[in-house]
Amino acid sequence: MGDHFSSFNNFGDASTVYRDTSKTAIFCDINADRIIDFSAFYRFTDPSGAGLGGIRRKGWRSIWKAHYELVNENSQHVMTIHEENPMAKFMDGMLGEIPVLGIFSGYLFNPKYLVTALDGTPVMRITKERSFLESGFKLDALVQGLDPEDELRILMGALMMIFLERKRG
Repeated sequence: MGDHFSSFNNFGDASTVYRDTSKTAIFCDINADRIIDFSAFYRFTDPSGAGLGGIRRKGWRSIWKAHYELVNENSQHVMTIHEENPMAKFMDGMLGEIPVLGIFSGYLFNPKYLVTALDGTPVMRITKERSFLESGFKLDALVQGLDPEDELRILMGALMMIFLERKRG
């Protein structure tokens, strides 16, 4: 991905992604269309306010298995992010709540999310990395030559999806 960011503020319904750790240059803003909702829509905008796309959690469909839709700047569904194995996240969350054993949950259970095009073609994979005390995520491209706008949408969507899934447990 051509552009990089290094800092992220999240306040639930509004997030700002910065280009640097000093937080002087904004990369992108992410704003929810509502504060409390099962299927809130998070819109991505550049510093000038121009729309870049967004992500929408598919409410009831996401109860057991996380399911999100990425949309373009015209709110057209262009890609989907879904959990590959919901049992991994469930076990990670359950074991993570048990004192002492919770340290090992991040090493044993690593949820994976697949980004697919509308035709079902896998585009990227988001993987929670193995670790004992903290959690990091890795994005792997599964196809070459993605449109830079799609890469940006996937990156911003992955950030918001990870934040929302961490809140869910």
